[in-house]
Amino acid sequence: MTRLGGILACVLLFIGTLGWAAPGSSYQPAATPPPAAEGWPPAGPGQGTVARDGWILYPSVLDHPGILETYDSVSTISLQGVRTADGCAFSGTVSSDDLGAATGGPVYISEVGYNPDSCRSSLVAAEVTPEQVVSIAELTGATVSSPAFTGTQRYNEVTQPVANPSLFGVAPGPVLTYSKTLTAMIKDPIGLVTTSTVTTLTWSATATAVTEVSTKHGYSWLSATGWVRDNAWVETAGYAIDGHAFGDTAESYSNSKFCSVVHFICPPLTNFLGGSGTTYAVHSRTRVEGGPGGTWVVTWTMKKSGGCNRLLSYDVVVT
Repeated sequence: MTRLGGILACVLLFIGTLGWAAPGSSYQPAATPPPAAEGWPPAGPGQGTVARDGWILYPSVLDHPGILETYDSVSTISLQGVRTADGCAFSGTVSSDDLGAATGGPVYISEVGYNPDSCRSSLVAAEVTPEQVVSIAELTGATVSSPAFTGTQRYNEVTQPVANPSLFGVAPGPVLTYSKTLTAMIKDPIGLVTTSTVTTLTWSATATAVTEVSTKHGYSWLSATGWVRDNAWVETAGYAIDGHAFGDTAESYSNSKFCSVVHFICPPLTNFLGGSGTTYAVHSRTRVEGGPGGTWVVTWTMKKSGGCNRLLSYDVVVT
């Protein structure tokens, strides 16, 4: 590669990988921007860019033509991360009192901004239909049957009837069965899901207590682009102290190739993107809790670190 060619490739890579919206681009910014917060909105030329004050912006799959007909249901979430030695870990929570409570339908959450200096993340969330969840999966490659994935859909079902329901205050009344699934994903610059963890919780309950619980756990990684699974996965299920049922899945992944191409073409860019070397993706919590009367809470914790980690973004779907 000639010196001029290398410089041109470096410029194009910088513009392309960091989401600069060129004139005529099909990318359109979300109608509802992330919430006002310190350093937000960024003092840059607009959504879909790298702002001058440290915010890195990501296009959301919710902006893709045909996904949402209206932004009336779009909400915004601002998360303050926990700084670690090698990055920022972000945790989020959605419950039956929040999005989706009215209809019980799926909720899709997509990261649209990340500030590594202040360790903050901004996300947009919307109630979607099951059909829209399928369309998004097709766009992101998140379908578990995709041949690019390995290790997907290992299920371990655990059914745990409560030995003494009176301990949880069970009163006479109908016992109904509920189910909720949390999928936590990390995506690459072109919008493909690189790693994920999945927890499905099915529980039976009266209006006052949970009587039975079973869980399913899954995970995946995009081996086609160099991702590998690092640790044996961790799955837990049972009852919390207050008698709510829960299921949780954790996994960690790495990729020694993801940043090497960027570093080869444009070494200075890797410093801005979090340095060179191996890239890490950690899903330390994918937890679903179910309570009496069908109430639920989902909680996730994810962290991206290592080489070029600022190119990665988070998506979460609750179904």
